[in-house]
Amino acid sequence: MNEDQFTLDSIWNDEKIKIRQPVRGYRFALDAVLLAHFLKISKEEEGLEIGSGSGVITILLSRLQTFKKIVAVEIQPSLATLSAENFRLNSISNVQVLEMDVRDLKTVLPDPHFDLIFSNPPYRKAGTGKLNPSGQKAIARHEVKMKLEDIFVCAKSFLKPNGRFSLILPDFRETDFLHLAERYHFHSLEKRYVHSFKEEKPAFFLASLSFVQAKLIQHPPLVIYDSPGVYTSELQRMLKDEFSHG
Repeated sequence: MNEDQFTLDSIWNDEKIKIRQPVRGYRFALDAVLLAHFLKISKEEEGLEIGSGSGVITILLSRLQTFKKIVAVEIQPSLATLSAENFRLNSISNVQVLEMDVRDLKTVLPDPHFDLIFSNPPYRKAGTGKLNPSGQKAIARHEVKMKLEDIFVCAKSFLKPNGRFSLILPDFRETDFLHLAERYHFHSLEKRYVHSFKEEKPAFFLASLSFVQAKLIQHPPLVIYDSPGVYTSELQRMLKDEFSHG
């Protein structure tokens, strides 16, 4: 792509973060910001991002917390290249980008290996909904090359016994999520529902799983808008870099 086919965007108001992304291809959305704020990782820990896109979640995470290393896996060559470029642009050196299918990770990585595995996966099952004419968007949003179960299989293989597996998914995938969690012997650690407006049903949910059974932490609902076009105070703080897990 030529330079005029990309934009250089910021997330936080002070423009600490810069994300180069295609004008017409896959572009990050608010769900990436929500997941980045939900994740927990420490300076001694290593993480795996499944489907890094433009790299925005790991870039945000690097500003919110400190980690030892992240391996970012992306199946689309153009987005894998873009992830690596954005990590350089934001001076992040402790991230390794792998351009490959997560189903092939066993050929390059030991297992179990990671303290945290996270993903903002394709939401829609193959054959449901209208497939985006942009191949890049279609792969990112539909289960064209990666199914939700593939992510669970990966987490089952690569998560350490005491590790965390975190996702953001639309509310209509919750039944699938719960079935897969049971099938692969995960237990719920944390959960938070995301509502567009306070009075509406959840649009998304954030969840963390583990192999270790523990009491579920059910966080208060996260509401996006106070009124049309007006973010709640919590969302405004997220978008201004006023949150940190330390």
